[in-house]
Amino acid sequence: MLGEHHLIVGGQRSGKSRQAERLAQAWLRQSESHSVTVVATALAFD
Repeated sequence: MLGEHHLIVGGQRSGKSRQAERLAQAWLRQSESHSVTVVATALAFD
């Protein structure tokens, strides 16, 4: 099975983390074999 990739972008306090968590939980509920990796980046002093 192929995985899914999502790029979530937006300004500060725009709900990016909340949306990522929702997508991750939905993906994990679909199958016990699914896994999730989240990569979050920011500039220092952002």
